[in-house]
Amino acid sequence: MNHKRIVADPTLCSLLLFGILYINIISIFSFCFLFNPQSYYTKNNMIPKGAIITIIVINVALNTICVIISPKFLRYYIFHDNGIMGGSFLRRKKRFYSYEEYKIIVCAEYFHGSPIGIGKNRYYIVISNRLLSRYEQDHIINCKNQKDFIMIKYSSKNCDRIRLSLPQQMQKAYDTAIRTIRVR
Repeated sequence: MNHKRIVADPTLCSLLLFGILYINIISIFSFCFLFNPQSYYTKNNMIPKGAIITIIVINVALNTICVIISPKFLRYYIFHDNGIMGGSFLRRKKRFYSYEEYKIIVCAEYFHGSPIGIGKNRYYIVISNRLLSRYEQDHIINCKNQKDFIMIKYSSKNCDRIRLSLPQQMQKAYDTAIRTIRVR
């Protein structure tokens, strides 16, 4: 069996990476504006040190926040013959999930919406070592202890790749979980 790498949540991953890129581009444009030869500040040798320090502090703070929250959203999983290797893109620490321990496959969802109730359900395939409560299945993003399960966003591309990667005895549970997503 060949190893398949799957990004846990491609949408959140791309949004976070876009956010980091956007923060850095805004900082570069701010410096270009301050050090522009045609600028009033540059012509009069009055480049405000407070503005430079503020831009640097804001850039470092926002990038630090993005790196701190990234392990939750920038996750990938590699499916092997005897288990799943999971890790984060920005950290070297990896974890191995064996198929003997993580036998339970369920469908979970999260309502991603606004306070007025307009939104969309996001479905996830969850491979777990314990049964999840109904609350955990309905609010999968808000679960505190995410070390008990592997959460992968449902898409038709991921669906086929995961099914081909799982061992034979887990494929039936996987098919049942996928059917519950398609029924909803």
